[in-house]
Amino acid sequence: MIYQFDSKSGKLSPARQPWAAVKAGAGPRHLTFHPNGLHAYVINELDATVSAFEFDPASGALKELQNLPNVARGLQRRKYQCGYSYNARREVPLLLKPRL
Repeated sequence: MIYQFDSKSGKLSPARQPWAAVKAGAGPRHLTFHPNGLHAYVINELDATVSAFEFDPASGALKELQNLPNVARGLQRRKYQCGYSYNARREVPLLLKPRL
């Protein structure tokens, strides 16, 4: 859910567009905003991708701009009883440049 914050009342209310879509089965897990406040990035846990969004502060809407894999080519996912686990390395930096 996407909410708008009213700083005067301290209350949250659903944004005009109270959701942002990612690819089915992606498993969005963590979201962070770029320091400029106009872009957001989501780590998709289940398909090992990162989605870049454009953020509209007036409406609270997020529009997906780009979706990139967060593992190097050639790395294989391993099947476990609980599902799939990607061979991702947390210490590898990921550089994203929004298409403006």
